Amino acid sequence: SLAGETLEIAIAIDTSGSIGDDELQYALSEIWGICQQFADFTIHLIQCDADLQDYRILRPYDELPKKLHGRGGTRFEPVFDLIAERNLNISGLVFFTDLYGSFPSSPPLYPVLWVVWDKHQDPPFGLKVLYPARRKH
Repeated sequence: SLAGETLEIAIAIDTSGSIGDDELQYALSEIWGICQQFADFTIHLIQCDADLQDYRILRPYDELPKKLHGRGGTRFEPVFDLIAERNLNISGLVFFTDLYGSFPSSPPLYPVLWVVWDKHQDPPFGLKVLYPARRKH
């Protein structure tokens, strides 16, 4: 169990136009799941499409955002820029996305986990894991 551990990570959600409501809800439920695993955590939650849309710090008993903001194009750089500019002391970044967007020219020093819907895309760095298959309605 990780209950005794303190977690400090960044979690980014791609809120661009190519991401559907199902995916956004899935991301929020996964984040909620992560929060349940740790007695103490600091999650830097970042919403980004082509630009930063929202940045907040989640700690135990904080509410997840009810609404996600964005729906424009996709650039991943603003997320990495924010982490660098604020010098966040994170053990890693989890990025929920379809990987369609522009990446930083060099990888960061912390690990990056891309949680993706589209198995056809590969990130230039980091580890990719696939979401459960998108349900066809």
